[in-house]
Amino acid sequence: MAEDLTLIYTIIGILFGVLAAVIIGNFFWKKSGEDINRSTDKILKNQEVVKRGLDVLRIEDKVDEILKKQNTIINLHGVREESTNIETSKKSLTLKQIREKGNKLLDQNEPVKARAIYDIILEEDECESSALNNKAYSYFLEKKYEEATYWYQKAIDCDENYLHARNDFAAALIQLNKPDDALEQFDIILKKDSSDKVAAYNRGVLLNNIGRYDDAITSHERALSIDSNYADAIVGKGVALDNLGKQDLAMKCYDEALEIDESHIDAINNKGGILAKQGKIDKSIKFFNKAFSLDNKHIRTLNNLSLAMHNKGNHLEAIELADELLELDKNYAGALLTKSASLIELHRYPEALETIEHILITKPSNVKALRNKLQCMIKLNNAEMAIKLCDEILKIDSTSDDISNVKNKIIETINKK
Repeated sequence: MAEDLTLIYTIIGILFGVLAAVIIGNFFWKKSGEDINRSTDKILKNQEVVKRGLDVLRIEDKVDEILKKQNTIINLHGVREESTNIETSKKSLTLKQIREKGNKLLDQNEPVKARAIYDIILEEDECESSALNNKAYSYFLEKKYEEATYWYQKAIDCDENYLHARNDFAAALIQLNKPDDALEQFDIILKKDSSDKVAAYNRGVLLNNIGRYDDAITSHERALSIDSNYADAIVGKGVALDNLGKQDLAMKCYDEALEIDESHIDAINNKGGILAKQGKIDKSIKFFNKAFSLDNKHIRTLNNLSLAMHNKGNHLEAIELADELLELDKNYAGALLTKSASLIELHRYPEALETIEHILITKPSNVKALRNKLQCMIKLNNAEMAIKLCDEILKIDSTSDDISNVKNKIIETINKK
């Protein structure tokens, strides 16, 4: 009997042990499961960060993915500015690294890839001003000025005091032939920051380009009141004086700028330009050659040097220089005009006409191009076309008395026959 009771107690003890093990096991499993769930949530959040392109190690994959979806084969003032509101969190530091990646792509002239980077940032913060500004600049590099102005405006809408964006916005507006809108932006900048010498200078350049020379001088002088050694503004003032026919005062400005910066390429070029207008071709060429030695791809230098060679009678050299320029900008009217004029002097009329037509496709009212075409038609004895061209030129510029005389002589020649 005692042996039976001992067996029963043993069995009961075993059952209680098993039950206790199950209960304790469930408790620890539940707690462990909660830890696993919390850990899983953290991983999922990290995965979401990666998904949004905030992991620098995955950035190239993200860019390639965006570019694939787009079916894409792969100083301005204020471009590539860093955000002033970078938080110290790991996430914000990563955004900064991504922005730097986009900026590097812009420096490498990869606007499409750079834009993909900025889109990643804008997914995270649609009002990240520097990303909006740099995205706009990516379109500016592609000469897509309408798109550029749209994104510059968004940057300004997000931060009306983002003055660098306003300056770049004005540059895009100038390209769209909206000088009044561009001037408004410069005026806003100067109202908000009266010490912005670059805005004052850019305003002066624009006023020069639209023929408001006295106002241009005032604007450049404002820039110089901020920084008396601002060589660009001194040169800008000289350009306005030159356009007003005050060549001696303009020369003084260029000399003053060169005392500050002896390699200022625009000052050197402009001195050569005044000498060329004074008929001092050999002296002007010395200045153009000096500018060329500083930068052999500077468009204005190439244009001036090509024109000087044409005026000196070195037509082959003039054509060669014009072609070098046209490799940089195939639609540069000055180079096309000089090239066509030299081709006419070499009696290469078909080539000259082809060059002239390149201008007239985009600028049908370019009087200088029409005059060169008229000269070709006269040389080719095409009287009918020559008379039509005379009428076309007179329609654009009724004061061209020499063209009226040419037309009368052609008619007289026809009547004699």
